[in-house]
Amino acid sequence: MSRAATSMVQRRFGFSLVEVLAVIVILGLIGGVSSSLILTNVAVFTESSIRIQVHGEASMTLDRIVREMREINPDPNAGPPQPYITHARTDSLHWNGSCRLEYMDGAILLCTDAMNSDLLCQDVSEFALDYLDNSNRSLLVSGAVPQGDLSRIQRIAIRLSVCRQGMTESLTSRAFIRAAMTGGMP
Repeated sequence: MSRAATSMVQRRFGFSLVEVLAVIVILGLIGGVSSSLILTNVAVFTESSIRIQVHGEASMTLDRIVREMREINPDPNAGPPQPYITHARTDSLHWNGSCRLEYMDGAILLCTDAMNSDLLCQDVSEFALDYLDNSNRSLLVSGAVPQGDLSRIQRIAIRLSVCRQGMTESLTSRAFIRAAMTGGMP
């Protein structure tokens, strides 16, 4: 075999430097594109997880508040059915003598008696209560319901916003007070 034929045979079994570099560049491009897709999907998943967590926490908090407000007892000292509410402001509510709901320092606290206090939600960026009469008119005057109008409260509108890691979830609801309804709780 001649020398030219021998070098042709050797070349067939190996890769040139240009071919190896081309393969490395192509694999680098494929790796870069796939890693950016993976990182984008991880970021979307993380954002969605945070949003779901914030929504779930805000929703559970709002459900608990509505449930507690529906159970406000009738005032034992009043003739016609009216709720036993002793204090009503945009950021707090006191009822049944020892129960209270308060918003302070980005947290919502629920006290069901003098000894127990539950932290319902943290990272609250907005919390507002509005007290409505039977015509759906607000009873608030300068951020509070006047003492003489507490008996007229029929519904409570609740607005809640929770903000965590740049994600904000805002929810609203209305609680109809059973004690204020005709034929309310005994």
